[in-house]
Amino acid sequence: MVRIRGVHDISNVQSRILHNLNLREVNTAVFMRSSKKNLLALKRIENYITYGYPSRKLVQDLVYKKLAINVGGERKLLNTNQQVEENIGGDVVCLEDVISNLVGVGPAFETVVKVIWPFKLTTAEGVLQSRMRKPFSQGGEWGFRDNLISDFVSKMI
Repeated sequence: MVRIRGVHDISNVQSRILHNLNLREVNTAVFMRSSKKNLLALKRIENYITYGYPSRKLVQDLVYKKLAINVGGERKLLNTNQQVEENIGGDVVCLEDVISNLVGVGPAFETVVKVIWPFKLTTAEGVLQSRMRKPFSQGGEWGFRDNLISDFVSKMI
């Protein structure tokens, strides 16, 4: 899921949900497991985010170009398998393990999601402020995109 709007006219509940999901800044992306509890939370903050099911290619691009972890409270980019093995550990020993766990919601999914930093993206080209006021299903930007999330996020990498 990607946060696409700021905090203008946001309630405390919505702000807390965005904070808990590590979507503290505009143009950040995170991965999360699809569950009933998470889908209810997404419905509460739907007009501040866009979400869907990413393709393997998108996840690969994000991991190879933007993967960072939290090391002592600081953001550290990871780009080698040795760094992944040292910092994530467990069954995750290389970048491909990170990718396969994120795409297939593998056994180490929760471990990977807890360790990685939210992906920082650039502003998508061609996104007009007027389109931020409508859901994706009505020609806008926010809300559920299904598999089309990959096209949107690939413009932001």
